[in-house]
Amino acid sequence: MFFHKNPIKRLIFSIPVIFVIILTGFVFYCYHAGYMWIGEGTLLKDSTVYGLLFLLTWAYFACMFTDARTTPDNYKETPKTHDYEATFCKYCDNVRPPRTHHCRSCDRCILRHDHHCPWVGNCVGFGNHRYFIQFVVYATIDTGFVGSCCFGVIMRNDDLNWFTILGAVLGLGLSVVIGSLAGFHVWGMLANMTTIEFKKSMKSNIFDRGDWQTNIKQVFGDNLLAYVLPIKTSGNLSGLDYPYNLENLDKDITEESIDNLEVKT
Repeated sequence: MFFHKNPIKRLIFSIPVIFVIILTGFVFYCYHAGYMWIGEGTLLKDSTVYGLLFLLTWAYFACMFTDARTTPDNYKETPKTHDYEATFCKYCDNVRPPRTHHCRSCDRCILRHDHHCPWVGNCVGFGNHRYFIQFVVYATIDTGFVGSCCFGVIMRNDDLNWFTILGAVLGLGLSVVIGSLAGFHVWGMLANMTTIEFKKSMKSNIFDRGDWQTNIKQVFGDNLLAYVLPIKTSGNLSGLDYPYNLENLDKDITEESIDNLEVKT
């Protein structure tokens, strides 16, 4: 939303973001009015709900405001050290590093591009993928907790208000939907595979280091605190080059099939 050159598109990108903010506020108002106000809340439950709300909001805005990272203007292809090379982007008229793809929505190339997410008004890539994963994981847990609390009230009481019912329906429903997304992205992180690479149905993932802990570090870095909090941290990669796993180099994965990975919008 904040990184597109066109101010009209920045305005358009803000519409889904406003919807997410309003929906989030309404879901937690349902918890407040349909659970806390009727005397069901406890210090532990309320602290859990609003603590997770703080974390998911923090991660959401971090993902929105953090540049997903694009190809540097002075980027030059490094000497070939792997079985894949930098490619040329016909839209940007520039060389782009491996795993970098052009996003037509943002009109620029994104390092280790995962996908363009309209709900955060930004691309998800090398610079902010960690924040996106934290957001969907915290949102899954928190909406599920809200929905479970409100559903428990429904099962125990006959005299209900609409906020309790809506809290249960929206909370549990969103938890299932967002949880599916969170599960996919956590799996992709463990396998060191982006959404674009998954859509291309690569039979052998050459970027999988064979160790899920090493794969996670490529997204979250070495700072353990950054695994919990959406804070800035320096990783061990530049986003311009990636090691690959020789054992996963399948005969069906050729240089051409890797180089031709492109974003479809």
